[in-house]
Amino acid sequence: MSPSRERYVIDEHVWYQAWPASVQSMAMWADLTRRGADLLGSTTPAGARLSATSQFFRHLRRDMVQAAEHWRRTVSAST
Repeated sequence: MSPSRERYVIDEHVWYQAWPASVQSMAMWADLTRRGADLLGSTTPAGARLSATSQFFRHLRRDMVQAAEHWRRTVSAST
């Protein structure tokens, strides 16, 4: 008796479609760390770290949005 095989099909655009969830996650982390920085005060060591972390997530989110748009334009141009 041979082992059964299973097949999985992944949409060719699955990663592009999943990207908005990651972008949303970056926005959530940016907001959460900003609120923590506000709560602790940006002059405290923990508040300063949270503020820097919030800036990082905002920057990463912006880059992710730009990368998705660049990919969309690249794919559109090649079809």
